[in-house]
Amino acid sequence: MKTFNTLSVLLACLISMPAHAQPTKDTKANVADVKTPQSKHTHHAKPTWELGVAAGAVTLPHYMGSDQRYYAGLATPYFMYRGQHFQFDRQGLRTSLFKDGKLQVKANISFGLPVSNNNLARQNMPSLRLSGEAGPQLIWNFRQRGVSRMGIHLPWRAAFNIRGKYLGWVAEPTLQMAWYGLGQKRQYGVHIKAGLLFASQQYQQHYYGVAPIYATVNRPAYEAQQGLHSLVLSSRFMYRYDEDIDVALFMRARHLKFGRNKDSPLVKQPFYFGVGIGLTWKLWSSGW
Repeated sequence: MKTFNTLSVLLACLISMPAHAQPTKDTKANVADVKTPQSKHTHHAKPTWELGVAAGAVTLPHYMGSDQRYYAGLATPYFMYRGQHFQFDRQGLRTSLFKDGKLQVKANISFGLPVSNNNLARQNMPSLRLSGEAGPQLIWNFRQRGVSRMGIHLPWRAAFNIRGKYLGWVAEPTLQMAWYGLGQKRQYGVHIKAGLLFASQQYQQHYYGVAPIYATVNRPAYEAQQGLHSLVLSSRFMYRYDEDIDVALFMRARHLKFGRNKDSPLVKQPFYFGVGIGLTWKLWSSGW
């Protein structure tokens, strides 16, 4: 069961990405001026709900700083809902709490993978359970022109494990840039994110602290510190094959070298790199 849960979370990480960003009012006007041939690639308004199949393959470190990796593939049904105030789609679970032109406040949700004590660095230490993170996110889209968008995202999330234990907080300010509707048939999209991850002492201790009872010759006791966790750079490349099938490639890199806890004995590899490919096939939707 734990293996299946891990695979499910990894696949969710892979397919939780927008195939095409939502155009703004200005963008819609610009796109309307562009005459493109009618084809199965022509973009239409997204349905309120859709049901389909998602499949993907991904490789990620066990945790940020681990030198051991997950290699996983999985196929699973998926469901998306895009209501006026509540959305559950490729960008995850979201709700617009406030929206005023280019400024938005949304709910932001993330997760942390489970790590068993089979991880060599954490051998004989307590396992890390599946965790979830939730909180508000302030978004300022200061540039929206044509098929491009640029904005600053300021999320703050509280973290809890699957048993409800509070793990601390994280904040991840990022600069995000997106280009969508690229190509003659507007079937390509690119999304790039760069920023910093900060975390509380309790959160960092959860992942990088070593209590004296678990100290060994090669793993000395360590008390984690609050502050900068890592630098982050990620990219997503999307391709729409037709109205029902989307393909996406993602790459995500983090570097803990400049973080406050780079000297933890549990940081075996300060450079984090994950990559994966996914496909979604829409079978039914509200437009049918």
